[in-house]
Amino acid sequence: MDVTCASGRSGSPVRLLGRLSVGAGVVAASVPAAACLAVLCALLPWSTVGSTERSGFALASAARSAGVLTGLAGAVAVLLDGLPVVAGLACAAMLLGRRRAAAALSVAAAMILVVASLVVLREGRGVSIGPWLGVACGPVLAVVAAIGGSGWSARGTRR
Repeated sequence: MDVTCASGRSGSPVRLLGRLSVGAGVVAASVPAAACLAVLCALLPWSTVGSTERSGFALASAARSAGVLTGLAGAVAVLLDGLPVVAGLACAAMLLGRRRAAAALSVAAAMILVVASLVVLREGRGVSIGPWLGVACGPVLAVVAAIGGSGWSARGTRR
C-alpha cells in the first residue's frame, strides 16, 4: 500500500517513516517542555508520612510552617516555590523568540529540581518517588533544554 505525505513523497509507510527527522520546531519546543516537566516532577509525591503524601511544593510549605528550614534548605525551598515562575518565564521567552533565554531558564528550572531533590534525599525520611525522579530526570531535562536552545537540529546542522 502506497501513501502520499504532505511533502509530496509517496511510498510505503515504513519507507516514509524512515525518512522523517526531527525538525527545528520540535527541537525548539523541547526547551519550554523541559521546564514544564521539571514542574511536573515537583508536583509528584515527594514525602509520605503515614497516609499523607506531599508534593515538593507542599513539603516545602509544611517545613516552612514548622520552622525547620534553615540555611541551604530554606534557600532551596524558596527556589522550589519559584520553579513554576521560572518555567512560565521559559515558555514566555520561547514565545517571544528568545530561544537562548528560554534555554537558560529551562536549565535553571532543571537544576532547581535537582538541588531540591538532593536536599530532600539527604534527609531520607519518608522519601517518595518525586525526589528520585528529580535526580534522575533533572540532568536529562537540562541537556535537552541546552541542546534545544542552541539551535541544533537532529540532523546535526545549525538552524
